[in-house]
Amino acid sequence: VSYYVVTSFVRTFRSNPITLIPENLFTNNLNVINFDSCFINCQSISSIPANLFANNRKVRDFKSTFQRTGLTSIPENLFTNNIEVTSFEGTFWLNQSLTNIPNNLFASNTAAELFGACFDTCTSLTTVQSGLFANNRRAKEFYFTFQNCPSLTLVPFNLFTNNISADNFFDCFQGTTLTTSSYSNLLVDIASTALDRPENVPFGGGNSKRNYAGNVAYETLTGRGWTITDGGLDTPQILLRLGTDSYTVDVGS
Repeated sequence: VSYYVVTSFVRTFRSNPITLIPENLFTNNLNVINFDSCFINCQSISSIPANLFANNRKVRDFKSTFQRTGLTSIPENLFTNNIEVTSFEGTFWLNQSLTNIPNNLFASNTAAELFGACFDTCTSLTTVQSGLFANNRRAKEFYFTFQNCPSLTLVPFNLFTNNISADNFFDCFQGTTLTTSSYSNLLVDIASTALDRPENVPFGGGNSKRNYAGNVAYETLTGRGWTITDGGLDTPQILLRLGTDSYTVDVGS
């Protein structure tokens, strides 16, 4: 079969002990549209050639492509030429050595709609940058996107600013605890465009807590039918001493 007519590499290298991916592996596969689970469970792969998908301009699906591999980094221009992609569901799920996501990783993927579980259980992930989803205005789903990322405590307040069509953030940060300030700023930014966003959206903030500004944003969004699960209101407390007695008082109560 000529490689020019190949359209799918679904599960092609599943659970393969390969340690290196040749950069020209898919160079001649100009008509491929699906890389679903292509390298799933290839746990000895630690890096990806930057131009691996450079000639695959028709691809639409990168679902679970690198799920459960040993990646330590991702080239920023990995998907630059893949402008027809709609799904990045679970693409980097369970990459537990990955610490950083390049800011412009999805900058060219303006047709992308699905980012569910994309970085789920990336347990070493510490850094997410503000431009990650900035160009993905068609994005619909962010369920489980940063689920079980315990090393992630800070995200940019404008991470989802441009994703006003998104209608599913279910358990987006489940098992992840952002700082109260970071999480609250994220909610405030989302709430600032609440009237432009869908109603009745599920949003999972994990164990993260809200400050008072974040709580106002929470009430704005829940007033639009959003269902938000998180760690609740983070109420600062002070200790008062009156003689030999001590009292804990909530600030603002």
